[in-house]
Amino acid sequence: MSESLPPGLYDQVLTEGLEKLLNKIDTLLASTPNLDPGDSHLFLSQHLYLLLQSALQGLPHHGRISLAVPEYHPP
Repeated sequence: MSESLPPGLYDQVLTEGLEKLLNKIDTLLASTPNLDPGDSHLFLSQHLYLLLQSALQGLPHHGRISLAVPEYHPP
């Protein structure tokens, strides 16, 4: 994550990195309400999706599928 947080509305999981960025700005500009348990599956699955996508994109292009899914052997 970058060293600054552009102004705007964010609906995302409060990670340690995001919390550090929020601590650097005026508390009147940021609020971190508790996650509604009824919506938690949506936010947590979206967060995990983005983490997984980033990790898979970091794999070398050649052999990416075999590295991501070891049981897969392309024809």
